[in-house]
Amino acid sequence: MSVWARGGSQYEIVLAMVIAAVALTPLDTGATRPLTVALLGCVFVFSFWTSGASRRTVIIASAMVIAALIVAAAGQIAGGRPARIVFTAAGAALSAGAITTIFGQLAAQSRVTRRTVTGALSVYLLIGLLFTYVYAFIGVVNSDGFFAQSGAHDATDYVYFSYITLTTVGYGDLTAGSNVGRVLAAFEALVGQLYLVTIVAVVIGNIGRERSTQRGGPGRRRMRGDNSALDSRSPTDDVPGAAEPRIVRDE
Repeated sequence: MSVWARGGSQYEIVLAMVIAAVALTPLDTGATRPLTVALLGCVFVFSFWTSGASRRTVIIASAMVIAALIVAAAGQIAGGRPARIVFTAAGAALSAGAITTIFGQLAAQSRVTRRTVTGALSVYLLIGLLFTYVYAFIGVVNSDGFFAQSGAHDATDYVYFSYITLTTVGYGDLTAGSNVGRVLAAFEALVGQLYLVTIVAVVIGNIGRERSTQRGGPGRRRMRGDNSALDSRSPTDDVPGAAEPRIVRDE
């Protein structure tokens, strides 16, 4: 199957694009913002495409990305605070959409493969990127900013804080300054840990295994072939004393 074929589950490409988006996000300049939105848009659309979504869904997703690019470009022309609001909102929306698409496709797969692992890792990185844009959005719309520490904070600080929180390292050099920020940071830390110890652990521990879709599991399946003679036995053959009739005497 071609790498670019629809439904190919090429999550290696998704992972590479996500890593590129994470690396590009700290370079928050006028020239890189539309490029970052475009790259996140590619992740969003390609996630639908490689997950086997219908062409109608892919077209709708592409139209959403084009609209986000137009809005981001218009906001960049306007400059200032509106440009940052549009950029962070578009980044958060595209990241959330990609997470939902990839996770839904991974949950529907019947066999755990190497591509399943890369897809799960892509979701993990996208979670950190989603919270990066959410924190940055709060920092723009809130007059007091996001961090408790005073001074100017750039995109690098938000990326750093998000992934440090996601991995629960918590150096403490940057902390959320509002109650909303603290709640979101605590929620991200919980999501990061639960995702690693449940989703990623289960995926890696079951590489190459086929997920059973029959109720009762394989233990309830009757063997055929050489053991077909077992099917012809009476249900009472294995019951002790069942072959001999019981004699009841009248008193």
